Amino acid sequence: MGFYGIQPSFAGGELSAALYGRVDMAKYSVGLARCRNAFVHAYGGVSNRPGTEFVSEVKDSSKRVRLTFFQYSTQAAYVLEFGHGYIRFYTDGYRIESSGVPVEVASPYTEEMLSELNFVQSADVLFIVHPDVRPKMLSRYSHTSWTLTDFDFKNGPFMDMNVTDTTVRASGVTGGVTLTASSPLFKAGHVGGLIRIGADVAGYTSMGIPNAPAYSWEFNRQWPQGSFCTHKGRMWRALDGYRESGVETSKREPGADSIWERVSDTEGLEIVAYKSWDLQTSGFWRGTIYLERWDEDAGLWKEVRSYSSAASSSSNSSGAKNFNEGGDVEEPTRFRIRSSSFAQVVPDGGGDVDRGYVSLIASGGEFYGTARVTAVSSEFSASAEVLTRLPDASATKLWAFGAWSGENGWPSSIGFFNQRMVFGATRRQPQTLWFSRPDLYQDFSTTIPTADDDAISITLVAEQVNAIRHIVGMSDLLVFTAASEWRISPGDSPFTPSNAPARVQSYYGASAVSPVLVGNIVLFVQNQGSTLRNFGYMLESDGYKGTDLSVLAKHLLEGRTLVSMALQREPWGVLWCVRDDGALAGLTYLPEHDVMAWHLHTTQGAFESVASIPGAVQDEVWFVVRRTVNGVTKRYVERLAHRLPDGDLKRAIFLDSALSYHGAEKLSSFGGLSHLEGMAVSALADGFVVSGLVVKDGKVSLKHAASDVTIGLPYVSEVKTLRMEMGLKDGSMQARYKAISRLFIRVEKTLGGRVGDNEGSILDEPKYRSDEAYGCHTRLRTGDIELSFPGGFNRAGQIYFRQEEPLPFTILAFIPEVTVGG
Repeated sequence: MGFYGIQPSFAGGELSAALYGRVDMAKYSVGLARCRNAFVHAYGGVSNRPGTEFVSEVKDSSKRVRLTFFQYSTQAAYVLEFGHGYIRFYTDGYRIESSGVPVEVASPYTEEMLSELNFVQSADVLFIVHPDVRPKMLSRYSHTSWTLTDFDFKNGPFMDMNVTDTTVRASGVTGGVTLTASSPLFKAGHVGGLIRIGADVAGYTSMGIPNAPAYSWEFNRQWPQGSFCTHKGRMWRALDGYRESGVETSKREPGADSIWERVSDTEGLEIVAYKSWDLQTSGFWRGTIYLERWDEDAGLWKEVRSYSSAASSSSNSSGAKNFNEGGDVEEPTRFRIRSSSFAQVVPDGGGDVDRGYVSLIASGGEFYGTARVTAVSSEFSASAEVLTRLPDASATKLWAFGAWSGENGWPSSIGFFNQRMVFGATRRQPQTLWFSRPDLYQDFSTTIPTADDDAISITLVAEQVNAIRHIVGMSDLLVFTAASEWRISPGDSPFTPSNAPARVQSYYGASAVSPVLVGNIVLFVQNQGSTLRNFGYMLESDGYKGTDLSVLAKHLLEGRTLVSMALQREPWGVLWCVRDDGALAGLTYLPEHDVMAWHLHTTQGAFESVASIPGAVQDEVWFVVRRTVNGVTKRYVERLAHRLPDGDLKRAIFLDSALSYHGAEKLSSFGGLSHLEGMAVSALADGFVVSGLVVKDGKVSLKHAASDVTIGLPYVSEVKTLRMEMGLKDGSMQARYKAISRLFIRVEKTLGGRVGDNEGSILDEPKYRSDEAYGCHTRLRTGDIELSFPGGFNRAGQIYFRQEEPLPFTILAFIPEVTVGG
C-alpha cells in the first residue's frame, strides 16, 4: 500500500529547468514544469485561459498596429488602435462607428514610429509624445467625436542663451514677423519650435491727464505751467517758468521749443509692462480714472480697477485723494488710463504747479518675448508668429532657440508630478526633464529672480548619456533611463526650482515598453527586453529597490524580447506580456500575498500588442493578433472573453477569434465567419463540443441545431507538475522509482481533460457524467475526481493534465497515491 501526497497549490507557476534540483525552495512545492494556455489564480488553483472574441480586422492588415488605453473613468474607457497614419476607437467589445463608418482620426505616426510612442492622460485628453513629432493632444468630446491637435506649449522651454556675435532682428513686436539673422542660423527643423528674443529695456513713464486728447495744442492760446496738451501723436507738459514769462505760445510749438517736455509717446497714458507696473496720481484733481489692460485673446481693453478723487478749489476740500499702487505681470502687458471726467484743480492758495496728473510707470530691465517659427526661407531669414510681445525690434544677441523642435528633437517621455506636466528626453538633450508651471501644463515660463511656481528643468548627471524612457509620478517622481533608475523627491517641502533633487537608485535600465503600476510598485522591462523587474520604495533604506521577477522562469523570456504589457487587475491580477515571437507570457502577481506565477499562452497566430481597460465585471484585455487565413496575413483586434459567465457552460468561450450566438431560435447554420475562412474550427453548441468543422464562404453548419453557440479556433491547455518530492524518513524522493496508482484531482467547475504521466503517454479521461438527463450536456464538476493513473514506475513521478476541448477546468490540488520503489 502506498501513501498519499498532495500538491495543494500551483502559486509558483511554471519554473525553469534550472530549478528542477531546488527541492529546498518553497516555490518548488507549489511550482509547475509546464503551464501552457492556463493561468494560476492568486489562491493557488490553475485554470485554462478563456478564449478571445473577434472584434474586427485592423484598417490595414499588412502593417503592424499598436493598442493603448484611454480611460476617463471606470465607467468610460476605450481601447485605441494606433496604425499607420490613423487612430481608431473601441469600447464595450465593439469598434466605434458613425453611420456605419469606423470613427477615425488622422495621425502623423507611421508604422515604424508606433513602438516609440509614450502617453499620459488627464481627464478627456490623452497627451502623446514621439521623438520625431511635436507633442499631440487627443481629445474626446463624445463616443464618436475625437480630435488630434498640437500641444500648444508656450514660454519655453529653451536652450541656453546665445553666446556668439550672431544677432537676430524682428520686423515687429507683435503678430506675424520676419526674423533676420546676421549670420547663417535658421534651419528647416526650426519650424514649429520656439525662439526667445530679449532686449535690455529702459524703464518708461507715461505721464499726463487721461482726457488729454481734448486738449490738443493750438496757436494763440495760453498754456499755464503744468498744463498738458497733445501734439503729433504725443503728450506734452508745459515746464516750470512758462507762465511767469508772460510769453504767448503761438509760435512755441511742442517738440520745437524747450518750454515743452514730452511726457508720453502716445496721446493717452499707455505703457507696456514687461515685469511690473506702477500707477501714481499727483496734485489736485477730481473725477474717476480707470486702469485698463489689453486682452490679446479677446482683442479689447478690460478694466482692472478705478480710482476717484473729489478735489475742489476750496482749500479745505476733504475729497482730494491720490493713489500709488502697482503689480507684477507674467507676460508683456499693455496698460492704459481712461477717463471722461478727469479735471485738474488749482486749490485756494495754490498755483498751477498743484494741478493734478497721472503717471503710469513700467519698470526697466532685461526682458524677453517668444515667437513660434512658422517658416524658414533661408539660413538668414525666417517667419514667426509672436506669442508673447517682443521687447524690441532691433538686432540683439539676446536670443535662444526652443529646446523642442524638429532640429533639436521632440520630447519622447511624458508624465505628471505635483500638478506639473513633465516631459523628458529629446535627441539633443536625452537626459533632461522639463516641468511645466503648476496647473498650467502648457506654460514653461521662468522669471528673474526665480519664483517657486516657475517651470523647472533638470538634467540627470551620470557617467553615461542614456535617454530618459519613462516618467512615473507617485509621491516621488520615478525616472527610468536606458541604464538607470532615478528618484526625484522634494521630501516634506514643496517641489520648486530650488528643491528638486535627483538621485540615482539603481543601474538596470528600462526598455521602451511602458511600465505598469501594481499598487505602489512599478513593473518595468529591463533594457535588453528579456527581464521583468519590480521597483518600489523600501523604508529600511529610504530608497527604491527592485528584484528580477523573471528569475524563476527565465526559459520563458530568455532569448526573447517583451514588446507590450498590460495589467488585468480584476479578477486575476495577471500581467500579460507579449513576446517578439508572438507568444503571450502571463505573470500572476500579487506581492502582498507573495504570489508570483508565470505561465505561457499561444494561439493559431501571433499576439502583437495588448491593452487593458476596466469593464463592468472584470478588466477587459484586448489584443492585436496576426493570423494567416487562406494564405493571407490578417491582423485582428480581439478581446479576452469572460471565462465562465455566471457559471453557465453554454456561454463559456474557450476558443480563439470566436463569435457567439445566443438566441431563442435554434439554428444549425452560422455565418459571419469570413475572418476564419478555410480554417478548421470547433464549436460549443448548447454545452456540447463539436469539432472537425471548416469555415467555407464564411459559414459552418452543425448537425444539430442549437440556441447557444460559440465558434472559433481551438487551442490546447497543459498543466504538468514538477518531479515529485515528499519528505521520506530515509531522505529525498528524488531519483527513486515511484508509481502513482491512483490520482484524485480536486477541481472546481471543471469538465473534460485527460491525465497521464507525461505528454507522450496514454492519457486517461476523467469520468464526469453521472445523473444528467439524456440530451443534456454534462454538468460542471466541483469536488474530487478519482481515476486510475496510467503509467508504471518511473523516477519522475509527474502528473500531466491536458485539455483539448473548449471546456473549462480549474484544478485546486493533485492528490496522488504513491508507491516508492528502490
